[in-house]
Amino acid sequence: MLLSLFKLDTRIAYAREKKPFPVPKENLTFISAEINLTRVRAYDIAHRLSQSSTEDEKRSLAFSFGDYFNHHLVRSLLVNLKLLCTTPQENLRTECGVSLVEYDLDGLAERISGSGSWMGGLKGVKTFDQLVSMIDQRISDYRGYFSLNRDLPQRVLETRTEIGEPLSEVAGVLKEMAFISAKTNVIAVVDQLEELYQIEDHYEMSGLFRQVVNRALGLRDGRVSYRIGTRSYAWSSELKMFGASQPLEETRDFIVEDIDLILKRDETGRWYFPALACDVFQKRLEAAGYIGHSKFAKEAFREFVGKPLDRGSLARLYAGKSPERILRINTDWPAAWKTFLNELVKRDPLSAKFGEAWVQQKGKQSLIQNHEFYPLPWESTSKKWWRKERNELALSQIAAAAGQRMIWSGDDDILELSGGNTLGFITICKHVWQAWMRTEEFEFDSKLKPSAIPPQVQASGIFDASRMWVEKISPQRYNGSTRQKIVLALAHWFRRKLATDMSMSNPGHNGFSLSVEDLARFPQLEALLNLCCDFGDLVSYAHTTKTSDKKERRKWYLAPLSSPFYRIPHIHTKEPIYATAIEVMHLLANQLSEGTWGVSLKIEPTINGNLDSNQMSLFSKGD
Repeated sequence: MLLSLFKLDTRIAYAREKKPFPVPKENLTFISAEINLTRVRAYDIAHRLSQSSTEDEKRSLAFSFGDYFNHHLVRSLLVNLKLLCTTPQENLRTECGVSLVEYDLDGLAERISGSGSWMGGLKGVKTFDQLVSMIDQRISDYRGYFSLNRDLPQRVLETRTEIGEPLSEVAGVLKEMAFISAKTNVIAVVDQLEELYQIEDHYEMSGLFRQVVNRALGLRDGRVSYRIGTRSYAWSSELKMFGASQPLEETRDFIVEDIDLILKRDETGRWYFPALACDVFQKRLEAAGYIGHSKFAKEAFREFVGKPLDRGSLARLYAGKSPERILRINTDWPAAWKTFLNELVKRDPLSAKFGEAWVQQKGKQSLIQNHEFYPLPWESTSKKWWRKERNELALSQIAAAAGQRMIWSGDDDILELSGGNTLGFITICKHVWQAWMRTEEFEFDSKLKPSAIPPQVQASGIFDASRMWVEKISPQRYNGSTRQKIVLALAHWFRRKLATDMSMSNPGHNGFSLSVEDLARFPQLEALLNLCCDFGDLVSYAHTTKTSDKKERRKWYLAPLSSPFYRIPHIHTKEPIYATAIEVMHLLANQLSEGTWGVSLKIEPTINGNLDSNQMSLFSKGD
C-alpha cells in the first residue's frame, strides 16, 4: 500500500481529484521506476532453473535475471517520464522537477542508447518509441527463455548488462539533458522480493537471485535510490552481493523500516494504527457514496460499529437463562459459600466467576467469617487491576461453560483484533458489512447517518473474518502446511492452559516467552517462528523477564484476528507462558516432521504420564 505512493498513476489520480498528496512537501521532488517481481512473473525463472545443473549455469541464469531486472526498471522510468511530459497536470510536473524546456524524447533516446552500460544492446536507436520497443523485445525474449519456450538469442547473450548500471546511467542522462532537475530523486521501487526467496528455497540455493538485487544497492550510486518491499525473512536471510565478497551493511548500504513494528502497539501503549485504520474506513465510505457521516475518521467509524459491550453485559449474554452452569464449584466447599455464589451468579455472572477464581487462589477458609461475604474482596477498588487483567479469561470460561460463541464488537474490539494490520482491518470491516447487509435492518441510504451495527451482527461478521484469516494459512501457500501446523498446535496449547486455569492465576497464558539466549541455540525454531510472524500468523514482542535474572526475552501470540476462531482472548495481559525452546519444539513435534528440526526428540514420560522438561533430550540424527 505504501509503495503505491511511488507509482505515478497514484500521484496523477491525486492531482486529478485535487486531493493533497500524502507526502511531506520536501519529499515530493521525485520520479520513480517500479518493478513488482510477482507481476513480471519472476517465478518463471524456476522453470529454467530446473534445467540448470551446474554452478556456471546457475550463475549465468542469475546474470540473465539481472539484465531482465535492468530492462524492466529502465522501461518503467522512461514510460513514467513520457507520462509526466504529456500529462495536463502542470503542477505535478513542477513538483517532480520535470522540465519541458528541452522536450526532445527522440534526442533523449539516442543519447541513452549510446551509453556504454548497454553493451551495444541498443545500437541504432533513433527515436523514443524505438527505444521502448527494443526494451520490450528484450523483456519478451527473457520471458520466452524463462518459460522454456526458446533459448536466448545470441545478441542478448552478448549484450547482457551489469545489474543497476543502466538505470543509473539513464538517471544521469535525464539530469544532464535537463529533463529533470538536479534536485529530482530517481527512486527504484522493487516489490515482492520474497518471490526470489521462494525460488531459491525450493531449489535449495543460497540467495543467488537476491544477491543480484543486493548488488544494485551495493553500488551506492547517488543517481538512484532504492526502496525494497518485502517480508523480513526474504531480506534479513541474505545480504551478500552477487560477485562480491562483502555483504551489505545496515545503515551504510541500507536502512530497514519495519512497517509491522511501526503500526504495532508498543510496550508503552503508543499506537499509530487506529488513526490510519479509521482514515481508511472513512475514505472507503466516501468512495461508496456515503455522506453525512462525521468529519473526523474516528467518530465516523464509531457511528457504524459503536463501542464494545461492557464486560458485565457480555457475561450475562453468555450465561443466558441458566447462569448456574457457568460455575465450577468444588463439592467440598462450605454450603454457605456455594449458596452465596449460586445466588450471585444470577445477578452478576462475571463477579461470581471472579469469586470462584478468588477462592481458588486464596483458599475458601480465609474468606468466610460468620458467613459474611460483603464487601466482596475481588470487587474492592484496590483490586481494580486484578479484575481488569482477568476480564477476558473470565469471559472465555463463561462462554465455554455455557456453550456460547464469544462476542467481539465495537470500535476498540475491531481495532485490537486487526493487530496493526491494515489488511486484517479491511477484512473485518468487509465481513461485518456483509453480515449487516444480510439483516432486515440494512438499507442503503447515502444521505442518512448510519446507526450502529448491532453487536451480534458484528460478532457474526468478525467470526467469518477470523475463520477466513485462519483458513488462508493453507498448504497451497508458501510453507502453508508448516505454518498451519504451528498455529494449530499453539492455539490448542493456549486454549488448554486457559480453560483449565480455574483460579485465573495466569491470564497471560495466551502466549509464550523464550529467552533470547535459549532461542539462539535452535535456529530452526527461530526461523519458523519468524516465518509465521512475517506472514501475520503470529505476532512477537521483545520483553524482559520478570525474574531476578532480567534476561532479554521474546514473546509470541497468535495473530489477534485468529482469536475468535480459536476462542482465545485477544488481549495480552500479565506474563505469558515462560517456556524453553526444547518444550516448544516438543509441543510442535507431533505436528511437524522430524526433519524440520534436523534433530530427533526423545521424550521419557513420568510415571503419571506427564512430561517433565528435565527429561527431554536432543539426539542428532542417527543416534
